[in-house]
Parts: sequence; C-alpha cells; structure tokens
Amino acid sequence: KLGEAFGRVGLLPPAAAQTLSHLVVASPSVVLANMPHSTPAPTPAPVSIFSPGLKAFSFSFASSQKHKGRGARTMPQQESESGRGELRVDLSSQRLYLRSEGRFSRGLPQVESRVILRGDRGRLYARTKIESQDYEQCWSVRTTEGPPQDGLTSVRPNPFLRAKFLGSMIM
Repeated sequence: KLGEAFGRVGLLPPAAAQTLSHLVVASPSVVLANMPHSTPAPTPAPVSIFSPGLKAFSFSFASSQKHKGRGARTMPQQESESGRGELRVDLSSQRLYLRSEGRFSRGLPQVESRVILRGDRGRLYARTKIESQDYEQCWSVRTTEGPPQDGLTSVRPNPFLRAKFLGSMIM
C-alpha cells in the first residue's frame, strides 16, 4: 500500500508505484521458517598439491615491504610498498587467472596486472594498467604449446607431480 500512496501524492512515477504496489514484504524469520530445509552438500576432502587428483586450486596473496636501513626513509604506512592479488588455476580446463595490484613507489602509486592463460585455445592474455601515468597495455600471445595435438580430451597431469623437495627455508 505504501507504493500506491507514494504514487498518488506524486513521490513516485506511476510505473514505480504500480510495481511497488505488488510488493509483499515479510519478516526474514517467517520466510526462513516456510522454506524447505535442504541438506548441505558435503565438504570435499582436501587434496594435496602433489596429488594426481588435483584438478584446480586458487589462493589470494598479499605482500608488503618496509624501508629500513642506512639512508632509507620509512614511508608512512599508507604509502608503504605493498601488493595483493589472487591466482586461480583449473588444470582440467587448462586455464589460469592471475590478478595482482600494488604500490611500488611514489612514481608508481598503483599498478594493476591481469594475466589469463587459455591453454585450451593456446592463448595468453595480459593487461597492465598504471592509472597515474595514463598507461594501459594489453597483449594477446599465442603460446608455444597450443591445444593438445594427441586428440585426447583427458585431463593433463598435475604439473606439481614433477616437483622435488629440496628442503625447507625458515624465515
């Protein structure tokens, strides 16, 4: 009724008032009580990065650097060099997405890069943007290894399976 009243006194255009007149508002607790209960999907078991069963993985990252030492001046916290981003890899679809952004110096206050690998198409796409310099560059590059030529549509093996443990580094 509120939409209808707003329309009659001219606070809303007639079309908006007509749409709102059909709106039904209900308490969230009433709506939730009347919804059918579904069983949540089971959480899949974690897969080791070295497992042949690894099909996809992703993570976010962040970094920062503080200037210290002789002759170096510590930049204020909001101006410190830092970066962040995300990586998503789908081994079964042969795809990779990387987004990273960061502040590297006063001259480069904000740099953003995006990289997309479409292994199924044999293409690599890259975009770099530096707004303060009014700079933007995009690339589309054919990768040396295009789509599989063996005619197989099966999933390629986990590339981490070739890794060799060389020890650990304590920081």
